[in-house]
Amino acid sequence: MSLWVQRTSTGGGTLVHYSTQTDGQGWCIVPIGFSSTGNITATVWAPQNHVTGPVLLVNTWTHIAITYSQANGLTLYVNGVSVGGTAPQPNDAPGTVVILTLGNSLSGDGCNSQSIVTGPFSGYLDEFCVYSRELSAREVFALTKNKTCSDGIMNGDETDIDCGGSCLTCAAGQKCILTKDCGSAHCINDICASATCDDAIQNNGETDVDCGGSNCSPCGTGNACSGAGDCASKSCASGICKNPTCSDGIMNGNETDIDCGDVSCQSFTYSSYKPYSTGNHPWSISIADIDNNNKNDIIVLNALDANFGIYFNQGNGIFQTPTMFQTASYPVFVGSADLNNDNKLDLIVAQASDNSIGLFLGLGNRSFSLPMNIPVGLYPYGIGIGDFNKDDNLDLVVVNDHDNTASVLFGYSNGSFKSASTLSTGSYVTAVAVADFNSDSYADFVTTDYSSNTVSLFINYGNGSFRKRIAYRTGTSPWGIAVTDFNHDNYIDVVAVNYDSNTMSVLLGNGNGTLRSQISYSTGQNPMGIAVADLNNDTHIDIVVANSGSNYLSIFLGYGNGSFTTATSLPTDSSVTAVAIADLNGDGRLDIAATTQNNKTLNILFNIC
Repeated sequence: MSLWVQRTSTGGGTLVHYSTQTDGQGWCIVPIGFSSTGNITATVWAPQNHVTGPVLLVNTWTHIAITYSQANGLTLYVNGVSVGGTAPQPNDAPGTVVILTLGNSLSGDGCNSQSIVTGPFSGYLDEFCVYSRELSAREVFALTKNKTCSDGIMNGDETDIDCGGSCLTCAAGQKCILTKDCGSAHCINDICASATCDDAIQNNGETDVDCGGSNCSPCGTGNACSGAGDCASKSCASGICKNPTCSDGIMNGNETDIDCGDVSCQSFTYSSYKPYSTGNHPWSISIADIDNNNKNDIIVLNALDANFGIYFNQGNGIFQTPTMFQTASYPVFVGSADLNNDNKLDLIVAQASDNSIGLFLGLGNRSFSLPMNIPVGLYPYGIGIGDFNKDDNLDLVVVNDHDNTASVLFGYSNGSFKSASTLSTGSYVTAVAVADFNSDSYADFVTTDYSSNTVSLFINYGNGSFRKRIAYRTGTSPWGIAVTDFNHDNYIDVVAVNYDSNTMSVLLGNGNGTLRSQISYSTGQNPMGIAVADLNNDTHIDIVVANSGSNYLSIFLGYGNGSFTTATSLPTDSSVTAVAIADLNGDGRLDIAATTQNNKTLNILFNIC
């Protein structure tokens, strides 16, 4: 609400009264008025909170405004300046029609009024307005400006008629110079854009930036909320989204009733890690049955040594001393697939300093053909594998960190590749994952853009060419990435870890080639690697994060609805760079393998639940 007030005498009185009855009674409250000492006062229904402002001068026009939201509480403004506010409040707007009475409470003198004296106000009121949303401080200040902001002419410092500059903010489609001219949306090409759920501004009915409200995805833990529906956990307390627990009095997570029936609320157990020596700077890990003996082997890439070692599985979780293979300069990623359709697994390595990828075609006897080095962009850092053009041969997408591109290479049945296209990514792209994001049976891909703080989604046209990237905001410096279905809707979702903000971002897929806004979770220090799988056999996908600044892995158990528990830590050696998940001892349970940089080790943790 806002209005101009001129008092003609001292003392108290009602400025605004609202009630459900025409006589001022029923459910009623006095939101603005004067105390017996003449202080301007604003009230909120419960829990009996109020804000007391200064004594207003007599015979002087003064602008008064109050704003309210559950997340921000009640704020009182005098002449465009905040004079106080309350904490977040539990109550929403009235659920029924109310009658506003100005200057008097009529017979409703028993209504909630705090220190306001109910009864007639002596003076004048002008330009009383009621708004359908909480105004910003800048918008309240604009209401105190002179009449040029309402004369139907674009003048003063306005960017469009009666808006922008020092006037009220402009609506979508109106002209602007700066984002502040639009208030709650970006100024793009000198026009105020429409509010969206991924514009990094709290707007569009959101309770926090790009989340909450009826239009955007629920918020993650620690974000502001107005009610349970604003939180992915369905738990909103004191205006903040909380993690679901087995004792919060709410049926959330995967519980079948309040605080019970949730398999993920039960403990899961991993052994202490078993270390194996690696080379210098172990940077990437992959798990695959290289020798076709139905036992998963582990491949570790040693960046500074320009080689990779294969730890062949002897059974029962025991691994041999690694067999070493040389690569080109500074390898940073290794993956596996059958590239030439001979039923033998091959390895693909991103060789960053050589600006190439190396193909190691498997011979099926624990050895490989001589590597084939294929030139790509500058400093290739990650590789994705999929059949992009539906010719039944595997293709590759390579992300190039130093020229901000993705190289698409079409594969042939003999394991050779040709360059198909080069696409622009965000800045300093670090990783890529392949999946079908729009349910058309064609493989798309998504990248992490380290310096742009985004993930970029590339949708396949259906012939192996791709649309221009669609960027979605993440935390600071996204690095590792993984894709899967977290919420059982048969649509592919994305999770990325953010190196500099110590968080991971979960972006749920809509199944139509778009993603929802991120839900953020705290990780360890400087997360780099990530892997996903159902660790505790509850049918819900869980997440394991490798923290390069810590000596532990972060485990997030999935609730099956796209939300996750607070992280559990599994101790490792120092500086975890990469992580992978597979059954490593043949017991049917999923185990974890991780590389650590400072100790130069491979750590294996067995699932003993």
